[in-house]
Amino acid sequence: MDDFEKAIKAAGGISALEALIEVPSGNLVNVRKGRRPLRPWMAVRIAELAQSDTTMAAVLALEANSKTENERQTWQRLLHKLKIDNAGKRAR
Repeated sequence: MDDFEKAIKAAGGISALEALIEVPSGNLVNVRKGRRPLRPWMAVRIAELAQSDTTMAAVLALEANSKTENERQTWQRLLHKLKIDNAGKRAR
C-alpha cells in the first residue's frame, strides 16, 4: 500500500483526508485519477499521515511536477542521494 492509500485509510476516507489537509473537495480524487498533480506540500502532509519520509515525498512530487528536463534531472539526483543516505541509515 502506498503513502496515498495509507493516508486515506488513516483519515477514514478520501473526503476526510481532503478535509484534514484542507484541500477542496474532489481535489485528491483528481490526483488519484491522474487528472491533477500532487503538490509537494500535499505530498508532505500525506507522508506525515502515512508515517513515511516527508523529505522523500516532497522531492518525488517536485520531480513529478518538473516542467523541464534539467529540472527533472536535478530532482532525480537529489532522490538518488536521499536513497543512498536512507540505505546507510537502515544499515546501521
